[in-house]
Amino acid sequence: MADCLQGFAEWLGSSLPFDGLLRDVARLIDDPDTEFFVAYDASRRCAGMLQQRYRFSLWLSGEEANIEDLFVQSWARGKGLGRALVEYALERAVERGCRRSVLDVTETNVVPLAMYERMGFTCPRQRPAPGRQLLYVKPLP
Repeated sequence: MADCLQGFAEWLGSSLPFDGLLRDVARLIDDPDTEFFVAYDASRRCAGMLQQRYRFSLWLSGEEANIEDLFVQSWARGKGLGRALVEYALERAVERGCRRSVLDVTETNVVPLAMYERMGFTCPRQRPAPGRQLLYVKPLP
């Protein structure tokens, strides 16, 4: 999985030290509310990965699955691997009793955006309130 993480970090332009990234992934692997799904090619190279986290949602009165990271190596794209990883993640979410699956995607990332829409994901307003939903982020010390 390390080669997928390295490829993902490079694609994101991340400046995080790779050893720190591996340590953080090890912590997530130990978390019972996090799962990683990894796809390998015939040569045992990591072709793609997906991280899914689970949480209880007050507004759903149940669990929801959050697809946090989906990455497919450039040499493995266009073969349905991303879709297969998402389909597997959705199966796991159903097995865990989740009521919905959520994800975020940059609107300029058109290939996965189109795939998510074909798979039935929609972009509804999150809460019954007027206006556009905005995501605010504040780094903490």
